[in-house]
Amino acid sequence: MIEEIGEAISIIKKKGEEKIMTSVPVRDAFVEELADVLMYYNEILLRYNISPREISDAYQLKHNNNLSRNFTKERSDYLKVILSRKGFDSSAGGYASFIYPNGKMQSLPIPSTNDSIRYSEVTSLYKYASLYETMKSVNPKIRSKKMVELTQDTTCHLDPDLDEKSLIRPVGWRGCFGQCNAAQTVLAKNKVGHNDLFLFFGWFKNYIENEKSSLESGEGKHVIFGYLQIDEVLYTKGNNIPEWLQRHPHGTPVRSERDNNCIYIARKSTSWNALLPGYGIFKYSPDLVLTKEGYSRSKWNLPDIFKNADIGYHNSNSWKDDYFQSACRGQEFVIQDNDAIEEWAKNIINIGVRHNGVI
Repeated sequence: MIEEIGEAISIIKKKGEEKIMTSVPVRDAFVEELADVLMYYNEILLRYNISPREISDAYQLKHNNNLSRNFTKERSDYLKVILSRKGFDSSAGGYASFIYPNGKMQSLPIPSTNDSIRYSEVTSLYKYASLYETMKSVNPKIRSKKMVELTQDTTCHLDPDLDEKSLIRPVGWRGCFGQCNAAQTVLAKNKVGHNDLFLFFGWFKNYIENEKSSLESGEGKHVIFGYLQIDEVLYTKGNNIPEWLQRHPHGTPVRSERDNNCIYIARKSTSWNALLPGYGIFKYSPDLVLTKEGYSRSKWNLPDIFKNADIGYHNSNSWKDDYFQSACRGQEFVIQDNDAIEEWAKNIINIGVRHNGVI
């Protein structure tokens, strides 16, 4: 019966609804497959001696139950998990983000001449007053299309914005993340919205402090560094942008008038724990590392629960003998409703915030 259902689904996918409704040969083939489904269904009823009264009573009970269900509320109990790639990479920035000796991780926002926030304004999570000074201690240059001098006036794209201490904040500030263009189209097509959960990951290396600070040698690794659970989805074009959001990279005029420019505003606390903030950054823990030990950073060690999951930009060929090959392109890897991965994501957050001393 399942095979015959698959045949019917195949016709829907390959021929489409319009041809099923208007093309006689396509419609005949579709109805034939449905007839096969019914034949096997009847065989099951006969095999297990299920009487007409039994099936009628069960059907009526199910029908009445469905009439009383609140499907909108039930759907809101599910959440999507999005693995979101952010921060410096080899083409934007030119080197890895920092894991400091105190265990704090600082994702480096990519350089951007379209934004007004300067690296020299952003608070460093280690030793120096500003992120500019910390970065300068490692490398006097950054890659912005080409390698350029890092100065106190160099501006960056501070997004996601998850740490209240990063800047002097206006009243009402909350964690947020903006997206536009093709990446936002991916999120919109997957209906990412209220209560869905971003896990942000990036390329990290250990920050080594000596006479001249440096980053550890070697490949580095992909690490989950923060999270955001969505409260509100704000499409900025034609809408009022709250004052506290107006300096966010996606709240400024350079992007806010684009058709699909969007800002995801975090919940104040998570939907599953009122004591847990709805956004935040993590201290380093081995449990937050995606990269398989001894492999290049794009080769991940994912739990088996991911093997049957629908992960954006990936398919069954992403699974190799002893690792998961993450996509080199794409920012937003949307994972459709999956209870096991939802619990995994919540556990990742619990590990990260406990390690950071939040709860």
